[in-house]
Amino acid sequence: MSSSNQVVVSQVNEVTTVEITTAGPQGATGSQGSQGPQGPAVSDGDKGDITVSNSGGTYTIDAGVVSTAKIADDAVTADKLANTAVTAGSYTSTDITVDAQGRITAASNGSGGGSGEANQNAFSTISVSGQSDVVADSATDTFTFVAGTNVTITTDASSDTITITAADTNTQLTTEEVQDIIGAMVSSNTETNIAVTYDDTNGKLNFASTDTNTTYSVGDGGLTQNNFTNTLKTKLDAIEASATADQTAGEIRTLVESASDSNVFTDADHTKLNGIAASANVGITDVVGDTSPQLGGSLDVNGQDIVSVSNGDIDLDPNGSGKVVAKGNATRGSGQVKLNCEQNSHGIILKGPPHSAAASYTFTLPNDIQNGKYLTTDASGNTSWGTPTDTNTTYSVGDGGLTTNDFTNADHTKLDGIAASANNYVHPNHSGEVTSTADGATVIADNVVDEANLKVSNSPTNGYVLTAQSGNTGGLTWAAASGGGGSSDLTVDSNNNILIGDNTGTSLASGSSTNIIFGRYTATNITTGDHNIAIGNNALNTLTTTNNSIGLGEGAGYNQTGDRGIYIGKQAGQGAAGATTDAYDLILIGTQAGYNIKRAIEAIHIGNKAGYSHNSTGGSGNISMGRFSLYSATSGFHNVVIGGNSGRSITTGYRNVVIGQAASHTNGITTGSNNMLLGNEATPSAATVSNEITLGNSSIATLRCNVQTISSLSDVRDKTNVTDLPEGLDFISKLKPVKFEWKTRERTTKTGYEAGFIAQDLQATQKETDTEYLKLVLDSNPDRLEASYGKLVPILVKAVQELKIEVENLKKQLNV
Repeated sequence: MSSSNQVVVSQVNEVTTVEITTAGPQGATGSQGSQGPQGPAVSDGDKGDITVSNSGGTYTIDAGVVSTAKIADDAVTADKLANTAVTAGSYTSTDITVDAQGRITAASNGSGGGSGEANQNAFSTISVSGQSDVVADSATDTFTFVAGTNVTITTDASSDTITITAADTNTQLTTEEVQDIIGAMVSSNTETNIAVTYDDTNGKLNFASTDTNTTYSVGDGGLTQNNFTNTLKTKLDAIEASATADQTAGEIRTLVESASDSNVFTDADHTKLNGIAASANVGITDVVGDTSPQLGGSLDVNGQDIVSVSNGDIDLDPNGSGKVVAKGNATRGSGQVKLNCEQNSHGIILKGPPHSAAASYTFTLPNDIQNGKYLTTDASGNTSWGTPTDTNTTYSVGDGGLTTNDFTNADHTKLDGIAASANNYVHPNHSGEVTSTADGATVIADNVVDEANLKVSNSPTNGYVLTAQSGNTGGLTWAAASGGGGSSDLTVDSNNNILIGDNTGTSLASGSSTNIIFGRYTATNITTGDHNIAIGNNALNTLTTTNNSIGLGEGAGYNQTGDRGIYIGKQAGQGAAGATTDAYDLILIGTQAGYNIKRAIEAIHIGNKAGYSHNSTGGSGNISMGRFSLYSATSGFHNVVIGGNSGRSITTGYRNVVIGQAASHTNGITTGSNNMLLGNEATPSAATVSNEITLGNSSIATLRCNVQTISSLSDVRDKTNVTDLPEGLDFISKLKPVKFEWKTRERTTKTGYEAGFIAQDLQATQKETDTEYLKLVLDSNPDRLEASYGKLVPILVKAVQELKIEVENLKKQLNV
């Protein structure tokens, strides 16, 4: 019997057995036996867990071979244990402490009993897998077995066993009964051509084929299946009942070739194929035989010409109302037809109007050709020949004045007056101040014609000039000179420079050409500049080597030194002292337009004092039109401003577009950028705002467009951190729609009631719900709050979706 109390629970089939074993008392120790004979000596060497050496005198235990199982219970004595400071003695109901090495490190008397027998057969703990442990409450606690449903418990005191037996009354089929049932089921339900029987002797099912078909076999390579299939039946059905198997090849060919669209390869086709060289191209080789050819795609002439032979014409004949169209594209522009010379080295091009003209008309040529006429059109594009009106002026000259031999009407009249038999008159010779020869030529000698010989209406006066006066005698009159005739201030030099005025162009050097300078102290510093025009006192006065500039007006472009400037008007583009060549390609028109410009490129200012304040740090690309437009701009650039006083407040702002009388003037943009303001007195939300569009002033009551929405970028590829919108019905429920009348501080003319929101209410709702990201209120100008109703659309959609869910839930509840 084992040395400790134990409980063993086992189950075989449906019988559960619990065996409880208790330890009995220790038996008496037997007497010591006699000593056995001396064993043989042990030789040196490895003996498994022990190595022997020194002729059997030394035994060495191999490392790691002494396990717990190999150590006898009394092999380790007290003196071999490390001191654990535990006092030797007896303890009652002992409480002990054991360390990781199994040593007792502490011991003390416990508080429990201790009067029980050492051989007490009480249980302590009973464990059953999957169930809670049964633990003894005391040393005399009793463990009781209770029989459950269909369970019987019996005990055997002699063997100390308890037997638990199942008493289940459920009926269970035997193997034979199961086999009989399955056999009956199969035997009574056979498949087509399959018989199934049950053999009760061995409990098996027998399957046998009842197919009565006859199977024929053939030799190697013969048929592998002789079934008459549905496919063979279909093929047999397609053969005519009276079909014969003796038609000749000729009969078959005749029948096939006579069939329409048979696509049979005939002898004629074979002959034609033989006539084609083996390396012939697969392209079209003969289009003559095709009397109605059609293209399957666009025809690429591949750099070749379309020509004819035997002086034949090439006709283009579109069907019905079709037309011959010369298409255009983005490279060559509108459609064109080129008419070359006979050498094909040059030609003229007939070209349609551009797409921007949106032109669609018919140009019809006249019915004939008429000499000396010009071609004219009516409003429908029909042409006809018109007779030109003679606008030539006829002048009369004295004898000998004509130098050409034109046969005029006067010549015709003169010829008519000569008799047919008239003799050739020989003119006599003359001498003296006027000489002539036999040919009739008369010559006035040099220094002969004087005042007395002129037919003039009055007497000459010193300094007078001879003028034409058609109403006076002889048509000539002596009169005082007017204008600059003979003035010593007019100079035209060998380089085609024209200078008029006191001290004009005084610094022109050799090589400077084609300058026109009029005025006092005008363009006095030009040295080698070309193609400049300066008209007006001190105009373009600082230019030295500048080219292609125009200054018209007193002081126009006075301090400018850059190329290609146009300055028209008093002090237009006068520029600050020391202006540099960094200011060029300027167009400044109007009194003091661009007055202070010193460093700017491609700026245009038109109007009195337009672009007046530009300084030395910017102004490039600005365009302003209108009195005082863009007046205050200093270094702002690429602004477009149109309208009197428009954009007047802009200083350093850039890339703004302002159109309209006084737009962005009062409370206008100063430093903002990339804004657009359209309309009379259009005002931004704030002076420093950027990226904003304002349409009209505060009096605008209706915003009209042919469409009802404005599209903007919403591509998912341009978005990140996309999540479902959390704001919906709860947010909408906090809004306060109102009905109101306008009473604007600008005293606008808006009248009548409107519906909407109060910007301050929207701000409060955003702050309450921590949704400032919605940006329902534009507050860049705290003194003028504006609302963006359109940004409520996503929230309204979310609110409708939430309402839909609630409605569907209510419907479900009502249905229940």
